[in-house]
Formats: sequence, structure tokens, C-alpha cells
Amino acid sequence: MLLDQRTLAVVLAAVLLLQGIGWLLIWRNQPRTPGVRYAVIASLLFVPGLTLVSLRGQVSPWISDVLANYLGIGGLLLTLFALAAMAERPLPKRLGFALYGINLVVWPCYAILVPGHPGWIALLGAVPGIGFGLLCAREAWGARQAPRVICGLLTALNIVHALVAMLRFADGLQQIQTGRGLMPPALIGVFYLEFILYAAFFFIGIVALLGSRLAFALVQQNEMLLREADQRRQLQTELSAALAEESAARREQRHFLDMVSHEFRTPLAIMDRAAEMIALTLSDKPEAATELAEVTAMRAEGQRLRLMIDAFLAQERLQSGLGEPRRENYDAVALLEELRDSLDANLQKRLHLLMPVTCLANGDPDLSRIAIASLLDAALNEPGGPGAITLRLERHDSHAQISFEGSAPGIGMVAENDGDEPEALGLITARRLFEAQGGTLLLAPDAGPGRLAVARLPLAAVAVVK
Repeated sequence: MLLDQRTLAVVLAAVLLLQGIGWLLIWRNQPRTPGVRYAVIASLLFVPGLTLVSLRGQVSPWISDVLANYLGIGGLLLTLFALAAMAERPLPKRLGFALYGINLVVWPCYAILVPGHPGWIALLGAVPGIGFGLLCAREAWGARQAPRVICGLLTALNIVHALVAMLRFADGLQQIQTGRGLMPPALIGVFYLEFILYAAFFFIGIVALLGSRLAFALVQQNEMLLREADQRRQLQTELSAALAEESAARREQRHFLDMVSHEFRTPLAIMDRAAEMIALTLSDKPEAATELAEVTAMRAEGQRLRLMIDAFLAQERLQSGLGEPRRENYDAVALLEELRDSLDANLQKRLHLLMPVTCLANGDPDLSRIAIASLLDAALNEPGGPGAITLRLERHDSHAQISFEGSAPGIGMVAENDGDEPEALGLITARRLFEAQGGTLLLAPDAGPGRLAVARLPLAAVAVVK
């Protein structure tokens, strides 16, 4: 018959099985969605529980009633927890354990005292339905991040289900008291039919609630991405402004260096020439020895300043990309002799050259001249006091090597002890100038006081050593 309880129980089991498949697919695609795992497990409990209910009268009440309700009520509790998690109102797990503990006690008492009594079955089965409907209505109404329409419809659906369960409770109570229920036995299947419809619409409502929450999360994520994009655009604008300011500062720096190049070097050359003329005049007067020494020292400091300006200008041109080092062959021996001749007489006495007759190197002779002059200045003016400096030029298989040797503490130790000293700054500049043309500068503070520094330059394509 249409309202046969056994048939409706099988249909309800089939409906819940399909819903379980649906929840499983959702869980597979959205594994991090809260509550879906509970829904999948609930469906796995509902299906065998309702199948056992359909066997009522054919098997022991311990199976068709007790075990079936253990599975069914467990499914109801998990469904309630799934709804609460999807509504972002998670329930404490101890509540579920307490309710299920009551279920574990009540149904064995029924199986012992009044097994198979239809009134008690209706009464005990209606109580979980009432509680489930009211609790689900509460959670659905308080759902967060969901449209009020969906929350209202889902709340109304659960209230109706609770009212139907109350009617079932009243029918069971009447049957216990009088032996006859409020409804004819042929219409008892209406309660199963209502549960089928309720399960279908409840599934639709939860899916709609879940979809609205996912849509809301997607909107929030899009807003966050838009805010992040705005922040990145703002940072990009600030970065562009900072780069523009840096570019302007570098232009000002180049302008300043050009001004230094033109405005400082010319007066320094004039001052150096004037000091040279004064020194020549004083050299014929033995009584002016003190003044001659002061003029010589003034000229030496002016030459040091010119050398420092030349070194920084060369380094700036390389770093700013305004010029590239030349690649040509030049005589390293002639370059070192030229540097020695440019020193004053006192410094020339402290400098000794040990060189072959000719050694051709490849690179930029101007940069090499500035770099070697910077090293000579650091070696001859270091805080270790006056001492002899030897420049040893040697030819190796792949490079020409210039060793700076002396009895003072050493350039490398000056650079390590105080990196802010002019000598250390000169070393940094010299190293960059050597590296720009394919060479290197090595400092050896561990080699003792004899070895100050070693500079290496590429050899010319055809090198001749005599």
C-alpha cells in the first residue's frame, strides 16, 4: 500500500543514500568546508539504520529497534553538528556525547520492559525528532554570513518537522494510555512520508546555506584581493616616486662631480704650479729650509687631493654607466716609471721599482694609473711611519702582477682596522677600478709586514718580456 511503513522506510533510506553521495562529492571538491564531513558520516549511519527499521517484526527488537535507533539518532546528532558548523555556530562536543548517552540507556530499557510496543516506539522515536527539529531551527536562524531568506525557510522547515514529531509523540502517548492512537494504523506511514519530504528539503536548504557562505567567502576574498591590489598600486606609485627621487639625486650627484671636476681640479693645478715655483725660488736659499719643507708638504697634499678626486670621478663614471673602460695594450713598466716621477723627491727616495724592461698589459691605462696611484698614496702615507716601499712587477702566464712590499704594517691591516680612513677608502676605489678592467686587488694582512697588496692585470695578447 502507498503508506506502508516498511516501504516508506526503504524509500527514505534510498533518499538519504543519494544525499550521502551528494555530500561525498561536495566533500571531495571542498574538503575544507566545515560540517561536510559530519554530513557524510551521518548519511552512512542513516541508511543501515532505516534498513533495519524496515525489518521490524521480522527480527528481534534489539536489532530493528535498539540498534536501528542507535544508528539513526547518531545520524541525527551528526547532521545537527554539520548544520551548526556550516552556520558558523559550532556546538560543544560534550552536548552530543550527553544526548547520545541518554539514547544508549533508554532503548535497552525499552527492549527489556516493553519490546515491540507500538506506542512506546512512537513515543521514544518522537522525542529525538522534536529535539532535532528545534535545535536545527535555532542553528539555522542564527547562521552567520547567510541570506535571511534561506535562514528563515530552513528555520520554518525544522519547526514544522518538530510539530509533526510532537503529533507523533501525542499519538504514541494516547496509544500507551488507551490502546488506540490518534491516527488509524493505516495513516501512521504519513510520519515516514513527512520525514522523506523533510529530508529532501532539509538537504536543499543546507546546500543553499553552504553555497551562500561560499559565495560570501568568495566576495570577501575578492575584496581582499582588490585591497591588496590597491596597496600594491600605492606601493608601486611610491616606489616610482622614490626611484624618480633617486634618479634626480644621482643626476645632482653627477652634476656635483662634474662641478668638482671642472671647478676643483683647475684651481688645484694652479696651486700646485704656484707651489712648485715657490719651491724653486726657496731652493736657492739655505736659510729658507723650513719654508721649503712646508711648501713641499702643501704640494704633496694638493696632489693627494687631486688623486682622490680623479679616483672618485673615475669610479662614478663606471657606476653610472657614463663610460666603459678602454681595452688596449699599454706598457706597465712605463706607467710605473711615470707614477714614480710624479712624486716629490722625498717620496721617490722611499719608492723602489723592480721591473723587467717591458711588460705589456691589457686594460684601461688611465684607470690603472689612478688605481696604482691610490695604492701608492695609501702605502706611503700609512700610520706606520716612514719606510721603504718596493713595487715588484712580474709577468705570469695569464696576468701581470704588481706587488706592493714594505716594512710598514701594511695596507691590508689599515683597511681591516679602520674602514673609514682615507687609505681604506682608496683601497676600495682601487679594487673597483682594477675589477672594472678585468683585474683584481688582493690584500694580505696575514703575510706579515713585508707584503702590503698584490694587484693583477690581464696580459696583452702579445706580451714581450726582456
